[in-house]
Formats: sequence, structure tokens, C-alpha cells
Amino acid sequence: MYYRLIEKNINKLTWNITFNFFKKKNIDLTEEEARLLTTIAKKNWRDLYNKKYEESFNIIKEKLSKDKKDKIIKIYFETINQYLN
Repeated sequence: MYYRLIEKNINKLTWNITFNFFKKKNIDLTEEEARLLTTIAKKNWRDLYNKKYEESFNIIKEKLSKDKKDKIIKIYFETINQYLN
């Protein structure tokens, strides 16, 4: 069910949506960081959905501060556990 929903709507994801989502989670991103995360989500959503997150996390680890990276990874696992387990 979620797979098809994501597949149908992932192209509608914008950096503004990503920016505002994380802002609500108390993670202040720059525009560049929001664009990066949006690109990762759009490109790797199938892998992320299937819990194959190593490639995406490696990019995040290289480009974001440790604090932001840790918070984003925590949100990922919370979301996966809530919706896909």
C-alpha cells in the first residue's frame, strides 16, 4: 500500500517540503541540505523503503553535520518502524 503511494507521489517532493518537514522536527536545514535530502529521497526511495539505506546514509554522513545526520537517521528508523514493520 505505502509503496504505491510513494511511487505515485515521489516526483511531487520538493526541497521546500523537505525543509518544512525537518523544521517541524526541530532540524534546521540550509536550502542546500534540503535539496540534497530531496534528491536522495527521490533517487533512492525504493532502497530506503526496502531498508537498504547504506548508500543514502553514506552521502548524508559526508555532507551534513553529525548532529543533523544523527537526527535524520533517527527519524528514518522511527518512520520505518512505525509504518513498515
